[in-house]
Amino acid sequence: MKMEELLSKLNKESKQNEFLEEDNSIWNILDLVEAKEVETGLDVDKHRWYERTTTVFEVKCDDNKKLLGINSVTDLSNENSTIDDLFCEYDFFEMEAINIISYKRKKI
Repeated sequence: MKMEELLSKLNKESKQNEFLEEDNSIWNILDLVEAKEVETGLDVDKHRWYERTTTVFEVKCDDNKKLLGINSVTDLSNENSTIDDLFCEYDFFEMEAINIISYKRKKI
């Protein structure tokens, strides 16, 4: 499956079904491309009652490894709310890795 097909299929599934924790259709699609979680908690977007973050998965598309980003609600601030109350969908998109150079003090 090509990355464009995967994104199209995932975004279509996300729009057709309201998010339900017991709905496995999106995760079944990700199983087909051997998704492996690489990074979590990126691009934190805090709102009054919830927080959205991006999780990065490495997926196998046409024998190539690609990076898939999933932006979704990851934290609720109100005990009385559920994810269904927020009317938030998953957002799926291709990502790229960037290398960041950092420095630390050399021990003498």
